[in-house]
Amino acid sequence: MIDSNNQSIINDQIIPENEYRDFLETFIIYSQKDLSPYKDPNTLNPRHPLLLTDLKKNTLIGDELKEYPIIAKKANMNFHPCGFHIIMNQRKPVWKTQKRLEQKKQRNQNRINKNKEKIHEYYEKYKGQSPNFKNKDSRRKQKDKVIKMEKENRTLQKENSKIQKEIDQYENYNERISEIFNQETFKNAKLRYNILKNQIKHLPDEIAKFITKLGKDLDNTLSHIENENIPKTNNWLEIFFKIVFPKKYRKRFKTTQGVKRFLRNGKIKWYENIVLKTEIIPDKNDAWSKLSQKSGKNKLMTKT
Repeated sequence: MIDSNNQSIINDQIIPENEYRDFLETFIIYSQKDLSPYKDPNTLNPRHPLLLTDLKKNTLIGDELKEYPIIAKKANMNFHPCGFHIIMNQRKPVWKTQKRLEQKKQRNQNRINKNKEKIHEYYEKYKGQSPNFKNKDSRRKQKDKVIKMEKENRTLQKENSKIQKEIDQYENYNERISEIFNQETFKNAKLRYNILKNQIKHLPDEIAKFITKLGKDLDNTLSHIENENIPKTNNWLEIFFKIVFPKKYRKRFKTTQGVKRFLRNGKIKWYENIVLKTEIIPDKNDAWSKLSQKSGKNKLMTKT
């Protein structure tokens, strides 16, 4: 869990997947307390930390896990769904359809190429010979097959043109949906949404279902546009994992302690490089540097 305003790590505890939802709810509701009373020597300490005032918690940003809005509501917070995850979830069924269309188009193209080879063989075989021949001649039969293949190719080429138009249409809808999230004002974003909504009867099923679902929580989903404190996505969390625990290192560890040591070094890099924005001087003896040297890379991500 990361603070989107200053990129500080709020909680990086590793939790089993089956315990994650309960832990997150407990942590957000009970663990985020204002500890400033303990700093004042003239004030008696509270009887229990849970009696402390809650820290100001504005918005929880996450993917489309159904428990997030419920947890946020219990903690008196707003929930903002990550725009990146929304778009990815919208595009997955579209990509599946596009892949199916591309496969069909490729099968047609393979058939066209195969026919072209046979047609070419026929014309090369009888190159320079008279085009006049008897109907019962074997050449006549070959010519009939060639005519049939040429006709089939024209039909397949027309079908491929239609398939490509359909693929391009899906891509156009993807871009139009992305533009909804990239507008500078809520008014413009809603205008672009309404244009698609008014065409919903003519939209492909995958797009129509998404537009209908998006409309149910449109104001909240687009709340980042006119609120600078709410980022459009939870990309800082994605960047955190890329810096602290890159995928290329995840299968190199044999013990839990090794993973913890590596994460500890990674978090130091995160605070120096992202939170404090100071120049990093790598320690050649730490776990991060050793693994970097093995991979032949010694570069660290920095925020510009």
